[in-house]
Amino acid sequence: MTQKRLSLAKWQARRVFDERLVLAKRRFSNYAVRKYRCKPQQIAFDDAGAKKRIREAILFYDDETLLGRTDGETIEICGVCEMTHPELVGTLIHEAMHSWCRVRGNFMPCIREHYCMSRCGDPNE
Repeated sequence: MTQKRLSLAKWQARRVFDERLVLAKRRFSNYAVRKYRCKPQQIAFDDAGAKKRIREAILFYDDETLLGRTDGETIEICGVCEMTHPELVGTLIHEAMHSWCRVRGNFMPCIREHYCMSRCGDPNE
């Protein structure tokens, strides 16, 4: 994968993220209200942080078993994996949604984030 291809995917991922933001927030919020028995006011989203993580995504070459990964700060995309453009955009959005939603000031566990992502239409969940 090239940096040019990644740059184009970053741009499109930010655009798609913005377009589907309302639906994704509704899915995450509805789940959190039910699961954690909290009020909607206790749920917060870091849209700017998610877009920043997409914008600053980098390539990695040490693990061919992962399409992408994040530590909550940096998104890393597999540089040796063959991905179509939609898969690349989807992976960027998927990784950006980790550490995006806070419930009562705490991030949701990864397994809960994955459940919400599947409800948002993520084909890999």
